[in-house]
Amino acid sequence: EEEEEEERKDAGEGEEHRSTRLTFVMGPVKRSEQCFSWLSREFQGYGCYVPQLGDSVMYIPQGHEEFFDALNDTVSYRVWDDKADVRFCEPCVVSNLRYIINASTGSTVTDAPNETICELMLRFADPRSANFGETFSLKLPRLSVPDFIVCMDRFIAARDKKWKANDQNVFCLWDWEIEDEQHPGCFGRWWHGEISSVVKNEGRWRGSPWNNLRITYSNQANESVTHCFWELFDAEDKVRWRRAAEARQRNRASDCLLGPALSTEVTRALTQKVEKLIANDRFLAYVTDASCDDVYLREAIGVNANYCKIVPLPMSLERIKRRLKGRYYRQIDAYKSDADLILSNATLFHGEGSGFEAVAKEIREELLKDIDENDFVADTHEIHLNFPSYGVIKSEMKEDAKNEEEEKQEEKEEEKEEEK
Repeated sequence: EEEEEEERKDAGEGEEHRSTRLTFVMGPVKRSEQCFSWLSREFQGYGCYVPQLGDSVMYIPQGHEEFFDALNDTVSYRVWDDKADVRFCEPCVVSNLRYIINASTGSTVTDAPNETICELMLRFADPRSANFGETFSLKLPRLSVPDFIVCMDRFIAARDKKWKANDQNVFCLWDWEIEDEQHPGCFGRWWHGEISSVVKNEGRWRGSPWNNLRITYSNQANESVTHCFWELFDAEDKVRWRRAAEARQRNRASDCLLGPALSTEVTRALTQKVEKLIANDRFLAYVTDASCDDVYLREAIGVNANYCKIVPLPMSLERIKRRLKGRYYRQIDAYKSDADLILSNATLFHGEGSGFEAVAKEIREELLKDIDENDFVADTHEIHLNFPSYGVIKSEMKEDAKNEEEEKQEEKEEEKEEEK
């Protein structure tokens, strides 16, 4: 309330105007586009996982646990402690997502204040899972560690490489948000090396593929790093990465896709919808993204405010068009999610019942008109893969412990015999 009052004074509104419909907390400083750039990608590429609604993913709880431990986070929800028989690899579907601003310095989710975080709802999608159909939520920040959520197509493609010790010509992409100066449109730097050894995970996550490959890099003297197999690429992957960038430069992203994408026919139809809305002057406020410098009057409370300090992730019709052009969307749910985001942003900034919300509702309806509900997969899709259940792993651990105890008992009996 004090911050709202201060903003009213800055806006010259005086004390007579009181907020009754919308409250908010302003961050201490203006946010930069870097705070949400990782979620603003407009094409598919290698690098950090950028969530889309309806994604089929592989969730690796060991990586999530180590992420928490590195942050000394003992508070956040840990699904493997709550649900029975969570396996070391769990096929899931992103059934819901929303964006929030990390408002506190030193947060357990990320140490970057004012960073936009994606809050995901994952649904266990493998009928063989003991938790099939159940859901759980987690907060995903921009990661500087290996992804513990991986697109299923990337996971399977990387697993099929069957990396092993002494394999050479192994590549890993670093700094994936930085454009390569020598190759415009290409993002990231390739490190080259060979697999020096394979590490076996034991204990609670016995058999897990998390960080089980040790790489010695040729372009980093004496540098040895453990990686997950989904972080690794071969020479053919590098060629596809460059060809995909070249195709985007020619405005022909469909010539070289790096993952699943909406069909050309669907993409064309959706693009026509978006272009029709862009051409309508009534929707001018939603054509382009607000910048981090933009200040607008919030309709519900009559107070000027910096848009990006309130809205975690800006979304616009032009960005949706560019994402369609760049073949960014992996399934129709992701397109729907961006249409929903235009509406939720309007409600968040201007308030329920505002004129801006009414126009955003109209935009959403037009964007989703004539789309068959059966095309959405977030709530229904199943993933059929053959992975051992965590229960089996626990049984194996018990069996090993039993055998170890029997061996110790035999050694004691042999020692007694020798003493006699």
